[in-house]
Amino acid sequence: MRVQILLAACVAPTAMQAQSIPMPVTGPAPALPDFYATPPVRLTPKLRAFADGETPIAPSGLRVTAFARGFGAALNAVPLPNGDVLVAQSGANPRGGKMRLGRGSDCIYLLRDRDGDGVAEFRSTLLSGLKAPYGMAIVRGRLYVAENDRVVSVPFLLGQVAIPQTVPLKVHVRLPTAKGELHLTRNLVAAPDGQHLFVAIGAASDAGQRGRAIERQRANILELNIRSNRLRVYAAGLRNPVGMAFEPDTGMLWTAVNERNGLGDELVPDYLTSVRRGQHFGWPFAYFGAHQDARYVSKPPVSLDSVAAPDFALGGHVAALGLAFGRGTSFPARYRNGAFVARHGSTERSALAGYDVVFVPFNNGGATGSVEPFLTGFIDGNEVRGRPRATAVTADGSLLVVDDAGDVLWKVADARADRH
Repeated sequence: MRVQILLAACVAPTAMQAQSIPMPVTGPAPALPDFYATPPVRLTPKLRAFADGETPIAPSGLRVTAFARGFGAALNAVPLPNGDVLVAQSGANPRGGKMRLGRGSDCIYLLRDRDGDGVAEFRSTLLSGLKAPYGMAIVRGRLYVAENDRVVSVPFLLGQVAIPQTVPLKVHVRLPTAKGELHLTRNLVAAPDGQHLFVAIGAASDAGQRGRAIERQRANILELNIRSNRLRVYAAGLRNPVGMAFEPDTGMLWTAVNERNGLGDELVPDYLTSVRRGQHFGWPFAYFGAHQDARYVSKPPVSLDSVAAPDFALGGHVAALGLAFGRGTSFPARYRNGAFVARHGSTERSALAGYDVVFVPFNNGGATGSVEPFLTGFIDGNEVRGRPRATAVTADGSLLVVDDAGDVLWKVADARADRH
């Protein structure tokens, strides 16, 4: 018998009722409002990208430069130990259009800053013929790439600037994909053991409206055994996990997650959380632990009592995507114990929020305190100047920020290390 997810209709409160309900804050264990404490909205700001010579704003003592521009649609960046940077370019329209998913239209670039001035003078097409590449990792002499529908690898050596098209791609596993899917990107990170990859796949729908069958293996972090190509669910119920990184003190996997829409400005908050094997984070039937989504009337796959509560709320509909821990930066010491999160920016709330990179302090391996602004200046009235998507720490201790809407990679560096 086919099991179908049913979403019950809920009635939004009046404007007077909504105004009387306080909004929650970001951080651990946030106070969550009721459904429709504010009416659901759709807000699409106009983009006015930074002009040449203009940059976002970083804290005092840090310097921002445009590391590279002109990709069309740069979605992710992975710095290499020798200082080179890999950039995944896809057929996406970062201003809101749909991705072109034909095999062969996308590629991975390699960037190199030859003179150390904070700008990549050299760019080459490292690998072409791909379909919506996003996640990238180098393990034991091979470059692994997560495309929209598969994980592939190819031999790669540090310093190499191009992989000939005659070199065949090894297909390790096929990934779920569907026509009209809501989340198209597939991130991956290499496990510290060198034997596994973690692959993040978002849901095909916002809140399960398309049934369970289309969501098979989705809204999950999957674990891929590189040798056997065995793929299994590591953690489930994560609506759209994108950024992934290992906390340096504990070695624990953390992820940044986009939550569901249509319930008001502050429901459900996007979040940053540690992830353990076998955990279920509730999507689509629950959120933030045992808070039941009243629209879900089918029998949940697990009990509410067993749903994992995320560690740290990042704000409703801020589109938390990129994640990088600050341990390897050359920034002031306080930034080396915490995480940098790229918030791509809201379209599902009454006022613009996100469109920035924030810093989340850590203590004893856990997120604590309050969200702190780090890279700002992307909101200008009713316009936005860009949309941060990914963050990564470079070999020289700087922070790279992928701004897909602005079509630029920003580099944030310690101004004291400026050699020019």
